[in-house]
Parts: sequence; structure tokens; C-alpha cells
Amino acid sequence: RSALHWGLVAVCVGAPACGKTIQELAWPGRSLVVSIKRHGEELLPHGGTVLEAGDVVVLLCDQQELPQVHAALEHQCKGN
Repeated sequence: RSALHWGLVAVCVGAPACGKTIQELAWPGRSLVVSIKRHGEELLPHGGTVLEAGDVVVLLCDQQELPQVHAALEHQCKGN
């Protein structure tokens, strides 16, 4: 049985994730977007939630998949 870990990542201006819905992005393996912090408020996201620059995505993932999740988040949420 694997432990679960929390992850946080900010969506940067120009990142591939900007303007896309949560369901449009390829979230790796067993990861779950739990909340989004936007303009000082916390949102409960759903598949149709559109990510914006400055959003902080909070997710939960399997410890075993942490390297893949980290790599995917770096690719999707960091600016070009």
C-alpha cells in the first residue's frame, strides 16, 4: 500500500495549462486535483474548471508516482 502526498504548483503565464480545463490536461496516473487557489480564494474544481495564470493547483497523488506527477506538472504549469 502506497502513501499519499500533497502537491502544489503555480500555473505560470504562457504555460500549456493556461486556458485549459482540468479534464483537457493529462494528469498522470493516480493523481487528483483537490482544489485551486485563485485570487485569495479556494475553489473546488471539477473537470470543466479552466486554469488561469496565477492559479495554485493543489493535488493528491500516490508516493510511487510522485516523480511522474512532478514532471507532468513542470511541463504543464511552467511558462515557456
